[in-house]
Amino acid sequence: MRFHGNNFFEEEVRVPFVMKLPLAPPSTVEVPVSLIDIAPTLVTALEMDVPAVWQGQDLMPLVRGDPSAYRGAAFFDVVQFKGIVEWPHKMIWDSKQNWIGLYNLDADPAERTNLYAPGDTTTAHLKRRLDECMEAELNPWF
Repeated sequence: MRFHGNNFFEEEVRVPFVMKLPLAPPSTVEVPVSLIDIAPTLVTALEMDVPAVWQGQDLMPLVRGDPSAYRGAAFFDVVQFKGIVEWPHKMIWDSKQNWIGLYNLDADPAERTNLYAPGDTTTAHLKRRLDECMEAELNPWF
């Protein structure tokens, strides 16, 4: 089974991740990250080289307090649902219903107000990022 839950609202997508590293001070990372980022982070923490073919990103800069070093997006995909979180925005696309939801998680953590607007710059930006993630998922080695 590839997934956890059956929707992309925060109560099922947000999963806490706790890691204790001997050379890093205790910290809390508030931006969304992906499970695909865990392996590169652990390899970096072990002072080893991350293979170039891995898609994940090292989270150690975030752990050390430098959020500018992180790309700031998390992609998710379950059955007909695909989405991306680029804090504070989250876009969900239901390919079967051809429905798109766009939420500001800072202003609306319960995801009650759909902000999707086809001509909006945030909508266009997240749609482009989502398309890039879906393309990378279909061709993970390219």
